[in-house]
Amino acid sequence: MNLRLAFAITLLALTATPGRAHPGDKDVAHVSPDRALRARIHTDANGESSVRIEDTRSGAILLIRDDTSSDGAHGHGVVQSAWTPDSQFFVAGLESTNTHPAWSRPIWVYSRASNHVVELWKIGLSVVANFQLRSPALLQTRVLAPRSNGRRAGQALSVDLRTLLNKGRAQQE
Repeated sequence: MNLRLAFAITLLALTATPGRAHPGDKDVAHVSPDRALRARIHTDANGESSVRIEDTRSGAILLIRDDTSSDGAHGHGVVQSAWTPDSQFFVAGLESTNTHPAWSRPIWVYSRASNHVVELWKIGLSVVANFQLRSPALLQTRVLAPRSNGRRAGQALSVDLRTLLNKGRAQQE
């Protein structure tokens, strides 16, 4: 049994077994608009999250994204999440559970077509605000941008995730 499968089975057992949740744990599920996929978000008492993308028909786990840390103090929690109207992308906005800058809002995007996650900060987009999604797959937010005086300021960003994810995946591989 490979390590990824063993982790998936362990995570499934921990989140599906009655009585195993700890005080302060929270579970949220988002079903895609076409009802084919579900994103299950488990946030522990420390505010750190893991996300499981599942096929709603078969129950198969397609992807697990774990933003928790071993000490419960150096991970990320999902504070905003949604499917795009076309059901092709799941977007998660994060917040650090330690001393990372409070203005930073890391975002990762799950692509249904590639069953892959792209982290926007790894492709040079430092998000500083919550996001909005528009049809079919348009992400709107604010990112850091340099000013002429050398300081950085929030600048509006509106980008088609279909284009961005192709670029981001190539840069991360």
